[in-house]
Amino acid sequence: MYKSDINSWGRSMIEMLGVLAIVGVLSVGGIVGFSKAMRTYQMTNAATEYAGFIRDLIQFREALLKAVREKGQSGINVGLTDVIAKIGIMPKNWAYRSGRIVDSTLHTTTVTANGATFGVNYELKNKNAVAWKGDVGEYCRLLFTYVIIPYQDVLKTVWVHRYGDGEETGTAGRFYGTNYCSNNRKCLRRATVPDIQQFCQTCLDYENCTLVLGFE
Repeated sequence: MYKSDINSWGRSMIEMLGVLAIVGVLSVGGIVGFSKAMRTYQMTNAATEYAGFIRDLIQFREALLKAVREKGQSGINVGLTDVIAKIGIMPKNWAYRSGRIVDSTLHTTTVTANGATFGVNYELKNKNAVAWKGDVGEYCRLLFTYVIIPYQDVLKTVWVHRYGDGEETGTAGRFYGTNYCSNNRKCLRRATVPDIQQFCQTCLDYENCTLVLGFE
């Protein structure tokens, strides 16, 4: 009777190892899930930061055009990145280094003007500092959600410039803003999720990829 009671209360080594194996699998799954959630949070936060930067850039449009006139170079592409750094419209955790604006995720931005059109060149992918690595496509889609689609009424065009190792260099993919939309163009107001995914996909197989936003 005494032996029977002990056997009914105890657990075998095999059972304990099975429990530990299950706990281990669940722990790994939890860590992976948490890591993915944190990455999504970081990308969303970065896209939100960039939306704020674009908002302030648009608000300071007249001051920036004045800087172009003062440089005496209207009618050609004029670099304005240094001017933007001086007037203080960058988020606090961004920096100005070697002629480029570096954001909190180590992506870089340069700004140029040609007449009344601004070109914001966002280095979405760089072989030397790829902040999101395999998540470039997802981050690109978040930029559409938080930056490109909300500002489609003041955007002239959005396109991708890719270079480095890959099938070919140059322009790949283009969307047009509301005031430049026509039946034979890909317009942001008509862009579907598959359209955006295809556009973002053009960056994945290249060393370097720049997202170019042209504002009126």
